[in-house]
Amino acid sequence: RVTRSITREAAALVTNDMARAYRPSRTELAMMPYYGTLAFLAKGDLDGAVVEARRLALRLEESEQDATSDERSMRAALRLLTASVFEAAGEWNDAAVARRHVVALTGDSSFAPSDGVPTVPDDSVDVLVVVEHGFAPHRVAQRAVLGLRGDVGTVLQGITQQDARGGVFGMGSWRSNGWWWDDRTVAGGVERDLRNLTTLAWPVLAHVLAPAPMQLAGGETPAGAARLLVGDVGASIAAEYRRALPGILTRVAARAIARRGALELIQGGKGKRRGVATAAAVATAALDLADTRSWSALPNGVGVQRVRVPRTAGQLRVWVGGGLASIALPPSRSPLRLAHHRAYDRMGTPLAALAAIGTVP
Repeated sequence: RVTRSITREAAALVTNDMARAYRPSRTELAMMPYYGTLAFLAKGDLDGAVVEARRLALRLEESEQDATSDERSMRAALRLLTASVFEAAGEWNDAAVARRHVVALTGDSSFAPSDGVPTVPDDSVDVLVVVEHGFAPHRVAQRAVLGLRGDVGTVLQGITQQDARGGVFGMGSWRSNGWWWDDRTVAGGVERDLRNLTTLAWPVLAHVLAPAPMQLAGGETPAGAARLLVGDVGASIAAEYRRALPGILTRVAARAIARRGALELIQGGKGKRRGVATAAAVATAALDLADTRSWSALPNGVGVQRVRVPRTAGQLRVWVGGGLASIALPPSRSPLRLAHHRAYDRMGTPLAALAAIGTVP
């Protein structure tokens, strides 16, 4: 459901986008039932997991028509997760639909639905391996402080002429430990007359990295070197940011124009109300904040694979980037056990990902 408040939109025009109601992105909407599915599987409640998997499939179906190529891998990994849950519950038609989606998204026919109804030997158990790595890109504030003489066109011209190579979509600088965004003074600096003070604030994406490869290791399982299907959550979030960027910049420009016009009206002819206009300019500059609301704890990559292991297996081992992790397999009566692991470190150099987008100095 999408609702908009005219009052909040008007308030955002004179304050900032934080006045607008927060609307989760479709990636965030899909990740909510994803975590619901994992929670029920961890409890051994397969029926509850099936309900959440249906909700996840519905979220993916709603945005199927306008999904971009950057979202394909994430959608494929989530589809494989739903297929595994449906198969464990005996929902073979839904599982076949989900697997056909995986094949269409990846081009890999090994994910195609199997003929007939497979059976699990008594000495074996199916395990859904889910590995999460890193943190997805999150929004950080970019702010420009400008001093104007004349119309707001100087503001927009100053912004468009800046070096925007830093980061991915905004200004910034490279330091030894990553990309940093900071305040920039543009268009000749701030004039001494505070009535000419104008600020622009907008969100940019930080920490945009490629997901790490994930692969099961040999040992207690017969899975050998099976690779996990890795979904690039970060790329999906970046694609949504690019779609939202024109609207964000349009509101920034409209806000700057509206403020300049309001200040001209406040001070009146020949600057009769100079003090009031100065106070209003300082107040509006302080109120100009970038809307950085987002689900900042999401993983950058999600690896999914279903494997069959001996019922006596106590753990799985998985390679995530350059690190080896062990995942315990607690006993469960559920036909589908969950082996979940969250790797918080990068396990790889960010320079490789930055070079891929052409931003390494």
